[in-house]
Amino acid sequence: MYQTPAVKQLGAEVEVVKIEDIEEILKYNVLTTPVLMIDEVIKTKGRVADVQEKKTWPQATNTI
Repeated sequence: MYQTPAVKQLGAEVEVVKIEDIEEILKYNVLTTPVLMIDEVIKTKGRVADVQEKKTWPQATNTI
């Protein structure tokens, strides 16, 4: 289980997959990193989201 400050505050469990293969990355039409995706939906790319922003995503997607 991977824990970030936002995940800890929400008391959630998440699975984190780090993709380093350039061909796999390009399948998502991503040219800048880092990218954070939830359920195959890009939430941020080219920057790191802050904790407050991350905490809004479960309500928007019904999942973390």
